[in-house]
Amino acid sequence: NHKIGLVFQAKVGKGKLLMTSIDLEHNLKNRPVARQMLYSLEKYVKNDQFKPSIKVKPATIRRLFKE
Repeated sequence: NHKIGLVFQAKVGKGKLLMTSIDLEHNLKNRPVARQMLYSLEKYVKNDQFKPSIKVKPATIRRLFKE
């Protein structure tokens, strides 16, 4: 299986997680679509609608970065 998702959200421990594989850090001044995506995701996670329903174990998240 390939990890091809762009964005996912989950409950992890007592917290919430939103992850993306999109580069939302580099050269944003020349990438308006990425800048808008970052803005929208930040607005979403600060909203009451950010309520992930799927629980994921921390070990599962750690494995995403080992492969």
